[in-house]
Amino acid sequence: MAAIAKVGTPSVASVPLDPNDKLSNRIAGEAIGPCDACELHADNMIYKATTRVDGFSFTGAAKGEPVTLAISKVRFRYGKTGTAAPDIVVPKFYYLSTTIPGGLDDTVNGAVVAVGLDNGVLQVQPSY
Repeated sequence: MAAIAKVGTPSVASVPLDPNDKLSNRIAGEAIGPCDACELHADNMIYKATTRVDGFSFTGAAKGEPVTLAISKVRFRYGKTGTAAPDIVVPKFYYLSTTIPGGLDDTVNGAVVAVGLDNGVLQVQPSY
């Protein structure tokens, strides 16, 4: 079993969310990549998820910059447009990686946080 590799720069593949389905303008406590699984820490900053998934980042952010998370189901293109990410299997469940902070893995680890869809698209959701 292995972590899923991102192909190119992941991007949102679904219709924009209701403002209530986003956690906006929180500060990144570390560098965050697009579609990274993230968690909100006690210091009110966003970090790559290691224990639970509170949401997925829409775009990347450097440490100290604002970041917005999707906190409900949303679809991300995890591969290049028109190209399936080589590791995404349809349909298959994915979990928070135990080896890559903010990453996804096909090894069972708690709650399902993503499902593989067509053409390199993942439907993601928080782990609770």
